[in-house]
Amino acid sequence: MTKRGIQSGPGGMDYENDMKPYIRDMDEWLDDDREVHPCRFENAYKGFEIMMALTRSAAEGGQVALPLTEGVDETAALKANRPVRKVILSLADSAKEYPV
Repeated sequence: MTKRGIQSGPGGMDYENDMKPYIRDMDEWLDDDREVHPCRFENAYKGFEIMMALTRSAAEGGQVALPLTEGVDETAALKANRPVRKVILSLADSAKEYPV
């Protein structure tokens, strides 16, 4: 979903389709400083903070308020609290990274 509307596709990274809007946004930003790139640090960090809050919520089993105010190793906390289950592969090629 973007400010220009909803986009859809096959679900994986498709450089033919996915890079064109990204490059267009860069072109607009380079031509006009008021057209800042949507992936600039401030926006990227917001998304990162949301994902870390979701990860922390899953690891701790409850809601986590934003903004995050204390540092936690969310990945380690999630690994320590996750049940042992087989990975559901979306692509057969992923089996080499995630043995099932």
